[in-house]
Formats: sequence, structure tokens, C-alpha cells
Amino acid sequence: AAPRPATPAGVVRGEPYVLGSDLVGVVNVTSLGSGKFRLARSGGDPLTVTVGQKPAQLGSGTVQLPLVPASDGRNLIFPLAGLRALGCTFTPAGSNVTVACGAASVGLRPIVF
Repeated sequence: AAPRPATPAGVVRGEPYVLGSDLVGVVNVTSLGSGKFRLARSGGDPLTVTVGQKPAQLGSGTVQLPLVPASDGRNLIFPLAGLRALGCTFTPAGSNVTVACGAASVGLRPIVF
């Protein structure tokens, strides 16, 4: 098992989060610098998020994320429920979750701090 990372500022204990790098294949995560990240899925509007802030930009509008995104300094640590803003769905499968965005899906293990 991977070592448990230190709890970043802003995360809510007991809530599932995913690393941006775990979403490869379903969501393209790009660091824009200064704590901003762009999450893009094929055929959908990109979601631009800022570490520590619930409001996020989706295409030309704004959405409220359920929890604030965080970062460990390198990786985006994104609330699993926030993927709904991109139109993604997730299905629990034991301790793993299958995340589906359009035709693409990936199985991953969420991080719970």
C-alpha cells in the first residue's frame, strides 16, 4: 500500500479525494501554476479549479464544488464528488471506485484522510 500522505490544508477528514494523476485516461489534469488546475474531459467544457476555493470555472460559467480542492505541492488532490461538475459518475467497487467520464472509465482507490 502507498504511504499515507500528510493531510493537506483544506481537506475534509473522512471524505474521498483523488489525485489528479489517478484520473489519467478519463480527465486530463494540467497545472496552470499558482494553485490553479484545469481538468478537461473529452467532449466537455474544461473545469478550472483553484486550491482552497469552492467556486470553479466550468466553460464560461461558474460552479460550486462540494469541497475545496487541495494540493501537496505537486499533485492536485481533488474531491471525488467534485468530478460530477465534469459530468463524470463514480461507482463504488469495494475499496476502489470506478470513475466514468463519457465513454472512458478508470478504476482507482480514493484517498480518505
